[in-house]
Amino acid sequence: MKRVRIVSLTAATLAVAVGAGTLFQQETMQQADASPEPAGMSLVRLAQPEPDDAATPSSLTETSETGDTGRQAEGDQANPQPADEPAVTDSAEGTPEATDPVPDARLMQAAAEVRAGNGATGLEADIATDAEAPTEIAAFQTEFDPCSVAVVITPEPDAMLDLSVYAPCDRGARIQISQAPLRFDAVIPDNGELRLDVPALAREAEVRVRFEDGRSKTDRTEVADADLFDRVVLAWRGEASLSLNAYEFGAVFGDAGHVHPGNPSRSGQESHGFLTELGEDERAQIYTFPSGLAARAGDVAIDVEAAITDASCGRPLSAELLELRSGADAMGREIRLEMPDCDGQGGFLVLKNLLPELTLALN
Repeated sequence: MKRVRIVSLTAATLAVAVGAGTLFQQETMQQADASPEPAGMSLVRLAQPEPDDAATPSSLTETSETGDTGRQAEGDQANPQPADEPAVTDSAEGTPEATDPVPDARLMQAAAEVRAGNGATGLEADIATDAEAPTEIAAFQTEFDPCSVAVVITPEPDAMLDLSVYAPCDRGARIQISQAPLRFDAVIPDNGELRLDVPALAREAEVRVRFEDGRSKTDRTEVADADLFDRVVLAWRGEASLSLNAYEFGAVFGDAGHVHPGNPSRSGQESHGFLTELGEDERAQIYTFPSGLAARAGDVAIDVEAAITDASCGRPLSAELLELRSGADAMGREIRLEMPDCDGQGGFLVLKNLLPELTLALN
């Protein structure tokens, strides 16, 4: 809106200047027609001998000594040259010397009227509005701040969000991204622009980006197809290696219907779900299934694997598992367990029956 107002302000100012200039020109031409000897002649005339008792006006408002007080001088006149010395120009070639036009009191009054009333009311109203709205001016200035931060989310197919974070002066900064109840972290790349595909967890999606110094930005959008998809979210923090597994329609480990980080599948398939991984330290895995578009009926079993590694062995592990289904309240389960001691053997812990199986009806 401010851009439109500034363009309007510029156009109005130009219109006032053109109008005033046109009026000056018309008044000057009329004065030239009415006056036998117009003031401000561009040609310098030879001074004519004058009687000794002739009076020369000294200003625009000086009156003659004959008592004719109602008549005012309409322009400055050059000082008369002595009768025996002809006036000469500065140019050796005889080029006439240009002189500044003498302002007329009526023209000055007309210009003042133009500024005060004719066509200036809207301009003055805009200026007054700007003065009364400093917050709009501040927002306009912030828009062009080279270090300003912008967060934009755009709906994408399969109830996904295209998240864009523009932070040109925060390269390498760690941020927290939240879409309740989902939270994960990310790092601004060296070019200052972060792009991520994030599953929408609600029809009215809201994403907040928070910086370590407390700054935050939020964007909202409506996701029209959000109710057609079910989500399961595994969230945790730290170096633990966790994997969310979905076994679709009776699939077993390693089958095509076994969706996991090593086989995340792809979006856009009505018979299969897909997996999205987000975060670096504060991490999340989201399994998405198009329940409202499924071309077959059946069940999807969910479990969680915890790898026994040097980073996780002998330590407590905590995570959260959430199930988000259209038309139902979110169902959550907190996971807490003690990882086995570090014996160098490695292996996995498989956590089953954490959530009821997703039962899918034929659509």
